[in-house]
Amino acid sequence: VVFIIPTLTAGGAERVFSLMANFWSEREHDITILSLDSPDHEPFFTLHKNVKYQPLNLLEERKGYLGKVKRTLSQIITTRRRVNKLCPDVVIAQLDIAIFLAMTSTIFSKNKAIVYEGNNPYLNTTNKYLQKFNDFLYRFTDHLVLQTKQIAQTFPVHLRKKISIIYNPVTPPGVQLNHEDYIENFQRKRIVSVGRLEFQKGYDVLIRAFHLFLEDNPS
Repeated sequence: VVFIIPTLTAGGAERVFSLMANFWSEREHDITILSLDSPDHEPFFTLHKNVKYQPLNLLEERKGYLGKVKRTLSQIITTRRRVNKLCPDVVIAQLDIAIFLAMTSTIFSKNKAIVYEGNNPYLNTTNKYLQKFNDFLYRFTDHLVLQTKQIAQTFPVHLRKKISIIYNPVTPPGVQLNHEDYIENFQRKRIVSVGRLEFQKGYDVLIRAFHLFLEDNPS
């Protein structure tokens, strides 16, 4: 299995792919993660000793329209060559540029591709032009994994037979608490949310929902 992702920094998509890679590696699958990042950047999340991590160093800034076109062509050629060399059973990609490169690397080849969309791509404002390419390329992918049924309903009807809904994984705490520790640490209820403070993350929705929740649960 080959994973493709822009970086392995501290983020939700990076966490999910690290968990998946570690899970399958522990079960003796051959796992490689291709990132577009510089080799100087170490993965934020700990990877299983058998997970092969290969940064491709393809995110160098280029000036001007021509420079960006050259960078994109370099990304396509380098990624496709590496995927063909690895010859995986399946390529799994997340986040827009990685999804684009996964699909252009597997199109017209025997390598299967799974697109893992962690966002609603039709509300993606990161790169609207890139998303239009991805909209076209979705038809060539073998499967689409989405976060929610609501996002699935935004996809064209002809793609829905390829879609599965899989929620983000959670991991149980690795510490066993005795009764005294539990009483001391958890009698006071806490709710913690972590994420970027921007519209996409929906903190306005969270705050309004919490207000409604408090009316029925004042403690």
